[in-house]
Amino acid sequence: MATLVCKESCLTTFCPADPCEMNSRQLLADESILGDFRVLPPEVLELIMTHMSPVHLIPLMLTNAVFYGLGNSEYVWRCLYAKYMPTSYAALNLAPNPDIWQFSFNSSKIFLYKFVASAKTAPFPTPQEEVRHVVTTMNATLTSALVQRAAVYIVRRLSYHPKACTAAYRAKVEEFRGIMGKNDVILNLLRVIYNYTEDPALLSGALCAIGNVVIDDDSCKRLVDCKGLGLIMKALQQHESNYDVIDYGCFALCNIADNGVYRDELIQHQAVEYSLRLLDNRSWARTLDDLQPPLELLAILVQSPDAKVTYGQQAIDRVASLITLPDLSPRLLTFLLTVLVVACEACEENCTYAHSINLFKPTLEILKRHENEVGVFVKATLCLFTLTWQRPEPEMAEMRLVVIDHIIRGMTAFPDELVAQRTSAAMLSDYAHSDPGLKNYIKTRNGKFLVERALAMPGSEDDPEGEAEWRLYAGMIHID
Repeated sequence: MATLVCKESCLTTFCPADPCEMNSRQLLADESILGDFRVLPPEVLELIMTHMSPVHLIPLMLTNAVFYGLGNSEYVWRCLYAKYMPTSYAALNLAPNPDIWQFSFNSSKIFLYKFVASAKTAPFPTPQEEVRHVVTTMNATLTSALVQRAAVYIVRRLSYHPKACTAAYRAKVEEFRGIMGKNDVILNLLRVIYNYTEDPALLSGALCAIGNVVIDDDSCKRLVDCKGLGLIMKALQQHESNYDVIDYGCFALCNIADNGVYRDELIQHQAVEYSLRLLDNRSWARTLDDLQPPLELLAILVQSPDAKVTYGQQAIDRVASLITLPDLSPRLLTFLLTVLVVACEACEENCTYAHSINLFKPTLEILKRHENEVGVFVKATLCLFTLTWQRPEPEMAEMRLVVIDHIIRGMTAFPDELVAQRTSAAMLSDYAHSDPGLKNYIKTRNGKFLVERALAMPGSEDDPEGEAEWRLYAGMIHID
């Protein structure tokens, strides 16, 4: 494992003092060396500051209270970021979070000062070089909590693209993730977790950044090779009452486990027990909707065949304890139903257990109650399909017809929802192939036409890998 830098008792930013932490009482009283600058309007002075280098602006701010006040303007530092870090500036403005980031924060000013002071060329001629220097600046200031706070947030934004962004920006973010992977930013983020375990705000920010960065395969492998899974789990276990740490920690673990390569290693680090514990001890959750992160993590981990056998019935118990509570939001219901589907799918023992605690009826009631919610429709019908699939009990024959009716009703109600149409077509096809009687029933309900219409729908341009996988699977979906 690479050596991690320990946190020093005193944070170092500037010597002998951090100018951004100084107040007006500490400023020099003698203003004569600057002449009578007060004859200029403050707006002109502020404009001049927007054209200065941060390396020169901060010493100027230390000369007197007037310059210090003008230099703390959000507008000034916004202009300086736009000039010296244009790529980061664009990312910060694409999905800003004012509670965490402002350009006039002390952490933001110090980071830009360090960034420019250590750069041979600023602004950098290419976005790639700017991203590399963000990583370099972060690496050079590991013991400064203020600098790391800004660096972590910039990394988060450079490695994140919202859904409503252009394809070009999405491609650029993927390129930035690759640059970070080759420049060991993941190691710096792990150092933040190691050094600042007692700072939940900085810790949660680093976990969020890790969740974005590990989408790059090189970074994910590097994290695992550096024993990062154990470090992350230890930090999470220390903050099981802090919502932000739980939220971003689960996000990071989900993205690490999502491709399946490191899922079993996460399970060995007791990530399943962690998610189950959060669902049992819910005092950290402000509302029931806050349970979504551990539920999503549990759904990903229980996809592992071994975890399905070992933890599947415990996962089903957590679903059963929550699913009948009143006033659950549709979004939370989709996560609960996802866990139930994953735990029961391809595991007859778990499916039988779900029947033994009577989960079929509440799931059907949820489907009826939320028939206009497409997300609930997809997950609830998948649950009911899984619970009735080739079950030998006599009452299941009638229940399969009920499920088919709901699937067909949903396909009619959501004609433009690609996921709902494809999922429903697959379920109807499987039912038809399993039993001639079911096939005839589906045909009488216009199911054959609905399946053919779903197969003819144009795919999603945003998910080429998913479309390639669907094309392989779609060849098996049909009703003769």
